[in-house]
Amino acid sequence: MGRAAASGDWSVVGESRDPTPGDPQEVAAIGRELRLLADAIERQAGEIEALAGVEGWQSIAAAEFRAEADGAAGRLRKAFVRYDTAARVMGTSVREWDDGCPHQDWASELARAQRVADTALREAEEADAERRTASNALECLTDDVEDDDPERTGLENRVATAGETVARCRTEVERAKEIHREGASRAAAAIREVITTDGLKDSRWERFREALTLQNVAKWAGRIAAVAGTFSLFLGWVPFLGQALIAITLIAGVVSLACNLILAIRGEGSWLDVALDVVGLATFGIGAAVLRSGRLAVQGIKATARREAYKAAQRTVPNREIARTTAKKMVPDAVTGQKISAVIGGMPPRRLSFLPMPRTPNNALTWPARLDPDIRTLTNELRRIDPKVFREPATGAAVQNFNSQVAAWWVSTGTGTAAGWWAFGRTFN
Repeated sequence: MGRAAASGDWSVVGESRDPTPGDPQEVAAIGRELRLLADAIERQAGEIEALAGVEGWQSIAAAEFRAEADGAAGRLRKAFVRYDTAARVMGTSVREWDDGCPHQDWASELARAQRVADTALREAEEADAERRTASNALECLTDDVEDDDPERTGLENRVATAGETVARCRTEVERAKEIHREGASRAAAAIREVITTDGLKDSRWERFREALTLQNVAKWAGRIAAVAGTFSLFLGWVPFLGQALIAITLIAGVVSLACNLILAIRGEGSWLDVALDVVGLATFGIGAAVLRSGRLAVQGIKATARREAYKAAQRTVPNREIARTTAKKMVPDAVTGQKISAVIGGMPPRRLSFLPMPRTPNNALTWPARLDPDIRTLTNELRRIDPKVFREPATGAAVQNFNSQVAAWWVSTGTGTAAGWWAFGRTFN
């Protein structure tokens, strides 16, 4: 059964959500299951020891049974210690009394933390409503009411008192969070201690299954996505390896997003981790779209350059055939004829139009971006164009369009990489 206060306005006390999540009754239910299991294990150990201790049973079978029973009973006793400790630590019931001292079981300590937080929230909400009422009343006073007027001073005192109450409640919520944090840590430490010292050894499969939790999968998928994504920037030009790194980055990013989304919905994770995963995946999509725009921009540059080179040649030598040959040499592998206008018209819109862009293809934007194999291929195509053509205003404007696509690629890639490494750092918190 959920708490009514859990859905209250926690922002009043400076929290974005319930600061003491969990259900004490569910914790106690788990504790009772563990207690039943511990008691059953103890009974089985006692029955085995009793049967092995029957003096009248003397035979070869009895001797073999006793030899096996000693080890089995010992292992059961060790298992009992593990489950008995877990049951005591979790708690089998929720103690409602509170004398200010920590409870030994997690169920009762969780309930104590929630009582402190819920009481603080209730008082803070009442005080906040009182503060808003008094503040509104103050604003409604006419200008002729003196500063020392009893009505004004009374309202000001109500506002100040309510503010102090809210501040005190925020301190209480911090205390509740500390109770919650310390109680959970004590319970986890006690269970971890008995598991490591009770002499029982988990199998490799059990250890693997324990590690295969949503938290661990999300953590390692996020780390893999960040590392593989960064390597893909520098090794993307390597055949097969570059494609493999991109595929690994995308797959790991999707897995991390799915796990973090489930954890956030359950209240066990952070929506910030979800947002970072979304940003990382979205920037991959944006980067791919920008590269497609870059290819169209390069085709538009070559078409524009061919047209401008032809015009420039005609101004020097008014012979169409010579002008075409000159333009073809200056701008190889470009469309001709009526296709020129179609390709120029198909150029993508310029991105980041509020920023000035270089008018030549070799610049501080494109040089480091050549680490990406697609951008390197595009800039290599532009390097085959005679540099003199870029002096023409129309060609320079077309190159600015391409450079804006590269700048957008830098923004998306930088944002995605930063989000990935921020998420990577959070996995160690």
